[in-house]
Amino acid sequence: MIGTKSRLSFIQYMPKKPVKWGIKNWVCADAVTGYILTFDVYCGANASQTERHPKGLAHSVVMKLVEPFLDKGYSVYMDNYYSSPELFHSLLSRKTTASGTVRPNRKYFPDQLKPVRGEPARSRGTASFAFHGQLTMVRWIDNKDVYALSTISSDTLATSRRRVGNHVQDIPCPQIISDYNTFMGGVDLADQAMCYYSIGRKSMKWWRRLLWRMIDHVITNAYVIYAANNSTSLEKIQTRVQFRLQLANDLATPALHLRKGPGRTSTQTVSHLTGKHFPYWSGIKKRC
Repeated sequence: MIGTKSRLSFIQYMPKKPVKWGIKNWVCADAVTGYILTFDVYCGANASQTERHPKGLAHSVVMKLVEPFLDKGYSVYMDNYYSSPELFHSLLSRKTTASGTVRPNRKYFPDQLKPVRGEPARSRGTASFAFHGQLTMVRWIDNKDVYALSTISSDTLATSRRRVGNHVQDIPCPQIISDYNTFMGGVDLADQAMCYYSIGRKSMKWWRRLLWRMIDHVITNAYVIYAANNSTSLEKIQTRVQFRLQLANDLATPALHLRKGPGRTSTQTVSHLTGKHFPYWSGIKKRC
């Protein structure tokens, strides 16, 4: 979410998000580094919603974001807002595997995995599986029921460390859930990197907020590339704030040398930067 309360037709209200009012920005990011691969600004629904998204908005968003990576053998991880059996089959038909949590009321989700009123309580760590071709569906009992889909992992089990009372113990956990917990944080990692030193200031102009977010996208990606290219360097890698300060200095320095003023060694001057509406050195010191 790009936070703003400006008057515009496609502003979104999401009460469960940290930023409740704003512009929805769909993002696809690398699961390990948080590098932003693709994004799409949601401009709201209109009369042709069904024609534009015959299989639903979430299905259309995912297919659009991963379009450059289809038919190349990549894997996609997503949360329960996007995932559905229909979407996973569509991705698999384009040689792209997927995994993620899912809502049990999704279309084509098997009834045998859905909760039944009055059924006996199951012990923590119990898992039930269903299959449809390469698609694996699971219901896992943790503190509450967890549902997941995957075309990557099958019905193999791993372990998950959970606190029980005053001690910690390992309980059985489907490999699908374990993989999802490992790789699902790419977009959150990118959001975290941008929120620490984001540019801009308060403004009711929504387009300014959008522009500042796009610049933050570029700076965040630039730092990921910088860190990857200097990870084996003997010199200490700059922190994010040091990188941003160095970037600002490198971008501003050429422009500063175009202006003539006290203490400047450069004599280069652009005519339209000296005159009535621009500062220039008069040789007289006065109170400003």
